Amino acid sequence: MTRATATVCALTFLIGGCGARSAMLPAQQHGDGAPLDQGGPVDGSESDQSRDAAQDVDGIVAPKECLPPALVTRTGNSCTVKLTVSKVTPSSLSCFVDVVIKEQMKGMLQYPCAGTGGATIAFGSNLFKGTINGCQVDTTHNTQFVWSDGCTWRSTQKIGGLLSKRTLAYTYSEKPLAGQSNCARYPPCHATGVLKL
Repeated sequence: MTRATATVCALTFLIGGCGARSAMLPAQQHGDGAPLDQGGPVDGSESDQSRDAAQDVDGIVAPKECLPPALVTRTGNSCTVKLTVSKVTPSSLSCFVDVVIKEQMKGMLQYPCAGTGGATIAFGSNLFKGTINGCQVDTTHNTQFVWSDGCTWRSTQKIGGLLSKRTLAYTYSEKPLAGQSNCARYPPCHATGVLKL
């Protein structure tokens, strides 16, 4: 939303990426069941291994098929991948956006190596939580902040996409919490971003 503090926020964004609360505002409260070789012996041959590598249980393609092994660190059944925020762009320079990431920030994606289940993306203490299903990752993080209209707003920040593309997309949206009156009626602010693996 276009704020009355457009000039201040624009300057804040240019200096700090608008990734933190402005100083003039209150502080943030924030097994397919059977082996693929059924019907023939599993002898560890190259053909067996190549067929086994092509598909995980239940037909899900494991992340090992989505990313070069050099990008993935495995510890037991848990896999991690380093991320870097390459770009964050608000819908307007006059917008305040309560984003928890900023350009060049480093993060870590963690997920089960099997390729399905819970997934997290950590940027310091800010944790995006969600799922991984094959190559597809979907995570969400929420914040709350008090705006100069006296209302408490809630942001929904998402990071997701296909690991095979070697990039993930970031989106930011916001709205005031329900049950409040006299909240600003300006169009809500939005932001988008790109993260590289």
